[in-house]
Amino acid sequence: MKNLKSIHIKLAMITVLFIWTIASLVIVFKNIVGDFTIGLVVGNIFLLVIVYLYLLVDSILKLIKLDSKNIKDRGFKFIVFFILIVILDFILYYFTKAKGLRLSTSVPVSIVLSLGISLFDLPFITKIKEDDKDE
Repeated sequence: MKNLKSIHIKLAMITVLFIWTIASLVIVFKNIVGDFTIGLVVGNIFLLVIVYLYLLVDSILKLIKLDSKNIKDRGFKFIVFFILIVILDFILYYFTKAKGLRLSTSVPVSIVLSLGISLFDLPFITKIKEDDKDE
């Protein structure tokens, strides 16, 4: 029951963040100025940081509790997605004839996207199987 409540809280946080972000984007793109609107956008930034830090810490704590096979599978998925995203970036650079290929931005973005893809479901896992100690 506690795990289900935790998932509902996480989903509620993400829903509020999503709605608040849409409202902030409307405010920014419509160029609405006022004390309330500035506070709304700044509050959205704080909520964004808090939610992402919470989900990051929760993911790391659950990653520590995973069994070694699951960690290896996620590591393999990370490596595959990293390579695919880097290759896709090179292909897009080649076809768009951009000014210059910048590895200083390409590689970190690929790493973050790959980590996000391979670890996305961790905050929403309800049960974590422990290693079998008998084997």
